[in-house]
Amino acid sequence: MIDLSEVKGLVGWLGDLEVENLYKYAMTAPTANAVEIGSFCGKSSTAIGLALKERGGSLICIDNTGWGFDFHWDADPSGRVERIPNVVERFKQVRKRFDLESTTTHLHMDARVALPKLDGKYGLIFIDGDHTAEHCIQDALWAYDHILPSGYIVFHDYHNPEWGQDITKVIDILKNGIWDGTWEFYWVTAAFKKS
Repeated sequence: MIDLSEVKGLVGWLGDLEVENLYKYAMTAPTANAVEIGSFCGKSSTAIGLALKERGGSLICIDNTGWGFDFHWDADPSGRVERIPNVVERFKQVRKRFDLESTTTHLHMDARVALPKLDGKYGLIFIDGDHTAEHCIQDALWAYDHILPSGYIVFHDYHNPEWGQDITKVIDILKNGIWDGTWEFYWVTAAFKKS
C-alpha cells in the first residue's frame, strides 16, 4: 500500500481509517473503474483515484458543489477554519497535485442528471452526495444496478448525527435483507459488498 499520509491531510470529513479503506476497496474491487457521488475538495477522490491509477483504471467524480466554503478543522484544538473560495478549483488543484487528471473525470453536475448518462458496470461506487433520504435511495438503487458482483458500494455519514438520520434509515432498510451481499461498518461509513 502506498503512503496515504498526504491524502489524510487534505480538506474533507473522511477519517484516516476511511481513507485507508477506500484505497483498499479500490485496490481489491473486481474492476479498476469506479464512480464517486459527492467529491467536495477531492479527499475521497484521491484515496480512490490513487488505487485505480495504480491498477490502470479510472474514476468518475460527480459533484455540483462550487461555492465558497468555511471548513472547520475538527481535529485542530486551535479551532482553525480554512476559507475555500471555490470548491471546484480546489478539487482541480488536488487532482493536479496527485497527478490524477488523466485518470479522473469530474462531472460538475447534480447526480440525478449525471447518473442516467452512465451505463457501465463498476467495481466501486462511493456515495457521499445529497444526504436527503430521497436522493440517497436514488443513488443507492442506481449503484446496486451498476455494481459488479464482488464490487463495493460505500456510503459515508451512516449514523453521523451532524447529517440527520436519512442516510442511516436508508441503509438500515437495505441491510435488512433487501440487498444480497455483506456489510461492514466503521466510523460513520457503511460498506456493502455485492454477492
